[in-house]
Amino acid sequence: MKRLFLSVLILVLFPFCNIYAQLFKTIDRLVFEETDEILLSGNTQIQNVKDDTILVVDKAQSHLLTYNRNGNLLSFWGRKGNGPGDLNQPTSALKLPNGNILVTEFNGRITKFSFSGKVIDIVATKINRLNKSLLLPNGKVLLTGNKYTAEDHYLLYLFDPDDMVVNEEFFPLPFDPEKYAMQPLTLAESSYAIVCGDRVIATHSMLPELFFFDFEGRKIENKAIDSELFSVMETVENPNNPNETVKKYGEASWIAGLYCMRNGDVGIKFMKNLTGEGGKSVSFMLTTNGGELLKESSDVPLILFNEHQTDTLYSLNREAEVPNSFIKIVLNRD
Repeated sequence: MKRLFLSVLILVLFPFCNIYAQLFKTIDRLVFEETDEILLSGNTQIQNVKDDTILVVDKAQSHLLTYNRNGNLLSFWGRKGNGPGDLNQPTSALKLPNGNILVTEFNGRITKFSFSGKVIDIVATKINRLNKSLLLPNGKVLLTGNKYTAEDHYLLYLFDPDDMVVNEEFFPLPFDPEKYAMQPLTLAESSYAIVCGDRVIATHSMLPELFFFDFEGRKIENKAIDSELFSVMETVENPNNPNETVKKYGEASWIAGLYCMRNGDVGIKFMKNLTGEGGKSVSFMLTTNGGELLKESSDVPLILFNEHQTDTLYSLNREAEVPNSFIKIVLNRD
């Protein structure tokens, strides 16, 4: 109860400010409520907000939690394990139109729960490093993960939540990972996809490029991201030379998130190592759905999740003394 009281106190007393007035302005604060039973670890995955329910996956505690927009805890369940109803490295949660919750795990297992936490169905997919789930307008679920064989390598999948089967796999890896000294099994963690308007938009952290697909997984087009803020990584001539690899990674930027904004515009977060300075810089770009650059800035907060198809995003509140305290910001388009 002491941590809960402190969370509420900080929410009330911490003054609003416009730290990032160049591109964003602060409009509110959000602190996820804790109880005597639930203390969030800080190692959480938060689903993009689409309705009045915010889904939070606590990876360290193997818990799934539901909150309202004010941060009030609605329900929680889960425990670490491999049995029915257990969670082993959960990576994302998705609320289906009928109210059921779909939870993905890093090892490729997907469990469908009722909103109260009762197990409805379980399936073990063969997708390694299953990281994200998004609901499509046609009722299917878009999965981001990794399936690597000698013959193919796909990063996106269409999943039927009724039959609990993978119907389609698409978005093959658009470059040769060996040229960048990357291990194939780590590539899915560097892939991003959003559902925005009438299409799926995907990218990979190594490429300043957006790939557009329809809801059946058919590629429509791809567009380069034209920004001087992005430093493309050069290929590694000698993958066995760790000094060369570290140098190339330190000089490059990488995409770290995609966000579907108002009017179908796309927010792109990317990060850059500050070589020799012991830190990282964060930049944000706004493009149209077609890939045209609208606005960009390098003076931005570390965005963690957003409200789908709005200009509202959430950043970690670094001034707070409790975990899972967020700053609510809105994009300044003026």
